[in-house]
Amino acid sequence: MDFTATYRHAARECIAFSPGSTFIAYVGGPRGTKVLVRVSGTLQIVRQWEFEQAINSLSWSRDGLFLLASAHTTCKVGGVSYVLPLDPDAVVDDGSDDGRGWVAKLDAGPAGLHSADWLPVSRIPAVCQFSCFGIRAVISSLVDQALFVVPNTHPILLSSPAWPEHYGVVQRENEVDYIALYRSSNLDAPNIDTPVEWVRERAIRLHTRNLNGVKWSPDGNYLCAWEHHLEYKAHVYALSGAHLATFQQINGKAETTVAGSLVNRSLKASQTTSSEVSGSTLGIRHVCWHPSSQFLALGGCDEAVRILTSTDWTEAYTLDLSDRNVNTTVWSEPHHWFEATGGRGIVALERVSGPFELRSPSTDRGDSVGISELAWNASGSFLAAVNDAVPEAVFIFSFSLSDGVHLEGIMHLNMPVRTLSWNPKGDSLAAACETSAVYIWNGTSPEAVAVPNDGFSTMRVEWSPDGNALLLAAQTSFCCAVNAEQDTQ
Repeated sequence: MDFTATYRHAARECIAFSPGSTFIAYVGGPRGTKVLVRVSGTLQIVRQWEFEQAINSLSWSRDGLFLLASAHTTCKVGGVSYVLPLDPDAVVDDGSDDGRGWVAKLDAGPAGLHSADWLPVSRIPAVCQFSCFGIRAVISSLVDQALFVVPNTHPILLSSPAWPEHYGVVQRENEVDYIALYRSSNLDAPNIDTPVEWVRERAIRLHTRNLNGVKWSPDGNYLCAWEHHLEYKAHVYALSGAHLATFQQINGKAETTVAGSLVNRSLKASQTTSSEVSGSTLGIRHVCWHPSSQFLALGGCDEAVRILTSTDWTEAYTLDLSDRNVNTTVWSEPHHWFEATGGRGIVALERVSGPFELRSPSTDRGDSVGISELAWNASGSFLAAVNDAVPEAVFIFSFSLSDGVHLEGIMHLNMPVRTLSWNPKGDSLAAACETSAVYIWNGTSPEAVAVPNDGFSTMRVEWSPDGNALLLAAQTSFCCAVNAEQDTQ
C-alpha cells in the first residue's frame, strides 16, 4: 500500500469521504473552527471555511455537492448548523454570510443542538436538527425555507434504501415511544410558492421501557427496537405496525416470543424457544441487519452474537465468543515485526493451527463488556466481531443460506482492536489497534501493514465508498492509503 503524508485534524469523527470518493472533508484548526476539503487522491486543498464556533459534526449531502457542519451544545442554549457548498460560486449574494461562504445558517435556538444530519429523502434537500433533552426535531427545507417541528423526539433518524421518499423519527407521547414515518405530500419538487408539507404516514407503537436504538431493515419491511444496556430485549415490527416478536434474555436464557395474532397491539398467542450461553445477562450493544434483511445479528454484553431469522424471529445461530481456548485457524501478529522492518514493511500474519489461547486484557477496561464491534460485509457472506473480553482477537465468520455460519478464523493482534471497516466493494476487512500499522484480512493471507509516518498511531480506519482508498486517523492527524497496483494505473 502507498500512503499519503499526514495532515492535522481537530476531531477524528469529523473526517468523511464524499459519496463519490473524490473528496475528503475534515475539521481542522487549533480550535476546531475550520472545515477543509481535499482531493482524496492528492490531498490538495480545494475548499475551506472558518467559523467562530468549534465544529462537532460533519457530513456530506447525498449528491456530494454540499457539506453540513454543526456546532453542537451540551445542555446549553445555542448551537448552529451551516450548509457549505462545494462549488465556490454557489454562495449567498446578499452578504448575510459575512464572507464565510455558506449558503444556509440554521440556528438551533434556546432548545440547544444535540445533533444534526441530512434528511434521508432523495429529492428534497433538508436538514434535521435534534434539540437537547428530546424537546423537538426541526426539519429545515433548503429549497423553500420551510420549517417543520416534530415534538418530543429521541435523537434517532431512520431511513431505508427501499423507501427513499420516507424518513422516520422516534417520538414520545403519553409516556410511550412511537416510530413515526413521514413523507412529503408534494408530488412535485417544492419551491417558495408551494413549500414542502410533511405528513405522518404511520405511527408504530413501541413496547420498550428504556429505548436504546432503532434500526430499519435494508429492504424496508422490518424495524428493530432494543432496550438500554441493562436489559437484553429486542422487538421486531412490521412496517404495518404489527409487533412481530420479542427476543429477550432472562436468567441467562435467551427466549423469542413470536406473536400468533394481535389484538389492540398486544400479544394474544405466542411460541417460545430458548438457548443458553455463558456470560453477563446485561443488554444488547450492537444490532446489525443482514444485507438481505433475512437475518438480524445481535451482539450483547454476554459475549455472544445471536443471529435471528426473519422466518419466525427465533435464533438461527448462536455464536459464543466467551471461550478463551480455541481450536480453529488463527492468524497471529508476529512480535517486534515493526522494529524489524524499520516501520516500512508489510508482513504476513502467522498462521497457527490447533489449540490456541486468546489473551484477556492485562488492564481494567472499565465498564466495557461483551461485543464491541459487529459488522457484515456488503454481500453478507462474512460477519466480523470483537469481544471486549479478548479485545486483541477479530472473529471472522463465513455465512451462507446453504451452509450456515462457520468460524473462518481469528485474526489475533498484539493490541486491542479499536475499529473495523469492511471494503464496500469487496471482502477486505481493515482493523486498527492504536498502533503504527493497519491490519488487512482478505480471506487468504492477512497482513500487517506499517504506516510509514513517524509517530502515527491508527485509531480509526474507514474505506472510501468506491473501495479504492483507506482513511487512517490518529488522535490529531490523518492520512490515506491506496493499493500500490492501483496507484500506478
